[in-house]
Amino acid sequence: MSSAKIVINVVADHNVPAYNMRTFEIPATESFILTTDTTGQRDLFEPGEEIATYADPDELVELIKYYLNADQERRAIARRGRQAIEGHSYRDRMERVVSVAREIGRFDA
Repeated sequence: MSSAKIVINVVADHNVPAYNMRTFEIPATESFILTTDTTGQRDLFEPGEEIATYADPDELVELIKYYLNADQERRAIARRGRQAIEGHSYRDRMERVVSVAREIGRFDA
């Protein structure tokens, strides 16, 4: 992923309105992500600042053309995307699950 100028992430219908794992995996490699626009991703990232989103195939094509010629902007968005996922590793998320389970009395280990 990190050698590509643009990594496209298509969020499948069964994941909308949320996101998929590539939503985290792509920025983790400090790669530029161009992804389906979903409310879940907008809750985690600022579109145009930390990720790029598209609403339909025509916009996807337009944005690919744009970002292929916008090297500095594309790299800056990729860097900010990497920073935005801090705290969203598998370990971080699992620690949160265990913490919540302990808070509600469902985990005694």
